[in-house]
Amino acid sequence: MIEIALHIVGGFLLFGAVGALCLGAADDPRGRRLGAIGHGVGLVLILLTGLGIVARSDIGFPLWVWAKIGIWVVMSITLVLIKRAPGLRVPLFFLLPILGGLAAWLAIARPS
Repeated sequence: MIEIALHIVGGFLLFGAVGALCLGAADDPRGRRLGAIGHGVGLVLILLTGLGIVARSDIGFPLWVWAKIGIWVVMSITLVLIKRAPGLRVPLFFLLPILGGLAAWLAIARPS
């Protein structure tokens, strides 16, 4: 059960950091650093605990797991987009939670 809790905490940390960066923390050096740390730690928690959950459940790697991994890879690129393309901050602020919701739906529905 601790894996699931850490997985959720990682998601909160990732989305909190991305939200802060999109809303202006990326313009302040200290805010950018703290946001980058939160983004990285959140992603590590999500990926490690998610893979641990998959390994423990003994389901292998069906397509929905690969789709979730793809979503988290897209999430990892957002830090660069926020820094290098400030015009994308507002669209990312609204698009990324939709991707997070899709990742959650994939885990709950487990479509084959």
